[in-house]
Order: sequence, then C-alpha cells, then structure tokens
Amino acid sequence: MIKKKYTLILVILFLVGIINYLPANTALQWIVPKGTLLNGVNGTIWNGTVSEAINQNTYIRDIKWKFHPAKILLGDLSFEISLYPFNGYLNAQITRSSDQTIELNNLQGFLSEGTLPITASYLGIDGQIDLDIKQLKLRGNIPVKINGDINIQSLKILGLSNQSMGNYAIKFNPTKESIIGSIEGENALLDVAGTIKIDNDGNYLISGVVAPNIYTPNDIKAFLNFLGSANDSNQREFRFEGKL
Repeated sequence: MIKKKYTLILVILFLVGIINYLPANTALQWIVPKGTLLNGVNGTIWNGTVSEAINQNTYIRDIKWKFHPAKILLGDLSFEISLYPFNGYLNAQITRSSDQTIELNNLQGFLSEGTLPITASYLGIDGQIDLDIKQLKLRGNIPVKINGDINIQSLKILGLSNQSMGNYAIKFNPTKESIIGSIEGENALLDVAGTIKIDNDGNYLISGVVAPNIYTPNDIKAFLNFLGSANDSNQREFRFEGKL
C-alpha cells in the first residue's frame, strides 16, 4: 500500500512537471478558437506571451498572461492577462469555474474608436470605450453580473451623423435577477437619463428620456422628432431592445 501511495505521488509530480514546462505554443493549440493565427508565441502555459493573434476581423497584439496554479485545487482555471485589441488596451484577472462560468475581475482599459462597428455592429454606435469593471460574470457568453463603469467617449450614432454627440457614462450595480445600469450624459450634446437592463437570457432593454441642450446641433434636433412628441420639459422617451 505504501509503495502504491509513493508511486501515485511520483506520477502526480511527473505530470505537474510536464505541464509546468509545457510550451505555450503547444498549449494554445488546445485553447484558442479554430482558425486563429498566432505569431511570436513564447513562454509556457503558466507564463507566456503572444506578439499577435488574428481571427477573422479581430486583431490582438502583445498578449501576456500569468496563471494562478493554486486555484486549480478549487477546480478553477485562473490567470492574469493583458492585451492590445486593435488600438486599445485591456487587462484583467480571468477565472473559468468548474460550472463553466467565466469571471473577469478588475477589468480595466479601453477600446479605441472604430472597434465597436467591427466587434458589435448590431449596436449601431461608435466611440472610445473606457472600462473600469470590478466584476463581470459570464455564463454561456451572456453577462449575468456586472459591477463597474463604462464610459463612451465621443459617441457617434452610425447612419445618423458623423459628429460626436459627446461623452456618456453607464454605471452598473450588481443585482440578483438581472443587470441594471444607469445612463447619463457628461459634457454631451444631449441631456440623457436612462437605464439599461439585461436579463439572464441575454435580452436587453435600453430606455429613458432625452432632450436637446444649448449645444445640440440642428440635425440632431431633427432626429429627435422621430422619437415622438416632447413632454413639458422638452424630453422625449426612447426605447431599444434586443438580444445579445
């Protein structure tokens, strides 16, 4: 019995040693989506870098990661990662749990203008996206919990005007049943007060009121007429819904 126990320990140590020195180039072949081109892969599965990754219309450069082996004992796969998507920058701690949920903590950085029309064209907007997210939890690629702020700099509504409509902030507070965030304008061409709600099935609803201010250009004022009649405060209701 003692010999079997020692043999098992030796086998485990041997496997850990193999994994510890497993080249990143070999490990990533099992992880990255099919059709992804990787260049400049260095390091190991625990600590490595990739100079660039290309998949369809997505281009990411200078990817760096560092694994947290201790969390494997809890059934979780966790690592710190930093990367430059297009001309932006992101860094976060990512944990994939045994129940297949993915959690991002301390997600910070920005996505440059021109990224949204490529990665989320269905939104119909563009602008620089600044992220300061304490916690983002995904289940089946659908967000089920968000705690943090998203700021949109120089927002443009595609198909309406090439002129920037100013800056807007979305502030999320964690809830149990759904994701709820408030939407406010900051030095914007429109006064906006709204909310965004996302349920656990990925259905989203963006609603609120919008009104022109002294900085609103005439073409934007004309667009507001499509939202219907204004109330006594010159505000018009808006509502957009869909599924992620």
